[in-house]
Amino acid sequence: MDTSLRRRFKYPDEDEEPEVMDEEGQQQQEQLIKKLQKEHADKNEEWIRVFIVLIMTAVASFLPVLVSACRAPPRYIAVMGMSSLFATAYNLVLVPNKHGGKDPLAKFAQKRDIELSPLQRYLPYLNGILAPLIGAWGNSWKRAGGVHQGFWIVCWLPTIMYCIVFMVKRFLIEVDPEELEQMRYEWKGA
Repeated sequence: MDTSLRRRFKYPDEDEEPEVMDEEGQQQQEQLIKKLQKEHADKNEEWIRVFIVLIMTAVASFLPVLVSACRAPPRYIAVMGMSSLFATAYNLVLVPNKHGGKDPLAKFAQKRDIELSPLQRYLPYLNGILAPLIGAWGNSWKRAGGVHQGFWIVCWLPTIMYCIVFMVKRFLIEVDPEELEQMRYEWKGA
């Protein structure tokens, strides 16, 4: 019987100092923390890919209007809709998440006094204004000729995708290594 793996539990006395965790316990915790971070990062990356595919599908829905519209305004709406969707994809992938204060890039920027670029700072707000304007402008083409019947619905896709990405970014928060470090337990017996 190997007694080195487990120690008998003793109630801590007030006079005794708490025992320090052995090397093996520390390694197990570090491995668990790294495993959780990797799993969470992989899951986030998977969801980002799914939403990028959705955004690119919405971009593809503007292509028929771009090619077949007989007037210029629907083409302008299509180009603006596509640019809004590309801005939404940029927002999803490259703009640091600052909701909840748990994003490592935002914390890194705060710690290092690194400011975000103007594009990263203002693009989400400008896109939040542009997307509903495209939808409203598309509503004016409900009964107009020269575009397909569902064009006004397609014009609301940038707004819908922007709202979805806004919600998704709130849920795709990185695992904070500092927060996990604080959750380490002290080894006390068994």
